[in-house]
Amino acid sequence: APTLLLAHGAGAPMDSDFMSHMATDIAAQGVSVLRFEFPYMALR
Repeated sequence: APTLLLAHGAGAPMDSDFMSHMATDIAAQGVSVLRFEFPYMALR
């Protein structure tokens, strides 16, 4: 299966509602989704 590396923006973490819904919707189409937290966001 194809894989998508999904990176969040500066305004929200990787587990925000938007990112979670996007990852779920993409995965439902048969694409594996990998999310990660940028270090600057983890410090917030």
